[in-house]
Amino acid sequence: SILEEARKRRATDIHIEKSIIRFRVDGKLGDYASIQKDRSSELVLRIKLISGMNVLEKRKSQDGHFVYGENKPVFVRVSVMAVIGDEENETEESVVMRLLDTARLPLGLMNLGFSDRQLIVMDSLLQNKNGLIVVCGATGSGKSTTAASMLLERIKQTGNSEKIISIEDPPEYIIPGVTQIKVDKELGITYESALEKIFRQDPDVIMVGEIRDKESASAAIGAAMTGHLVIATLHTDSAPSSILRLQDLGGSEKIINSV
Repeated sequence: SILEEARKRRATDIHIEKSIIRFRVDGKLGDYASIQKDRSSELVLRIKLISGMNVLEKRKSQDGHFVYGENKPVFVRVSVMAVIGDEENETEESVVMRLLDTARLPLGLMNLGFSDRQLIVMDSLLQNKNGLIVVCGATGSGKSTTAASMLLERIKQTGNSEKIISIEDPPEYIIPGVTQIKVDKELGITYESALEKIFRQDPDVIMVGEIRDKESASAAIGAAMTGHLVIATLHTDSAPSSILRLQDLGGSEKIINSV
């Protein structure tokens, strides 16, 4: 019922913490319901179970996912983190679920709210044969949707004459015409290992789903240096700060400026 109501309200995220359930709609969090503490614990256990997490572990952060619904499935990405409880020495868990409609294709760039001037700039960026395009913004700001829409626009511009491969953790959209690879560290599929294999697939364009650590930053910058066009997303509040963030993740200023 929580998932159904979130879909009706077009929520992007569901937050569950200290017996309070909140939805993020249009970028703003609002209370949806409050439940009893014991029911909240049961709900969190259920979410962890269907997300493939260790239900006995409450002290460490865990990530998982599941697919909800049959006719119109929704991909749900789940993050669970231990937080301080209301009572002394008590540990509770904060749950955030990101809702991604697996049946919904990314919107076209024309429908994302960009101005005509911005669209001209983005079109010129997509004309490049190589380099690194970083889509920046806060959580829930539309980075993944924008990046996926850029890939669709590139496919349209080139008449689907290019090999486009994405490395994502996990894929947030199913994009027609794009070969998508899911990062799975348990299976040894990391950003770096996937990138090594990708080059043997003769790609023209590579997307790195999210630059979040030194490994993914190195993968994105390294791919751009090999003469490919790379599109990636990054959590920063502005374009200029993305340079500082990439440097913080181990990127050389000289190399970053060159791509």
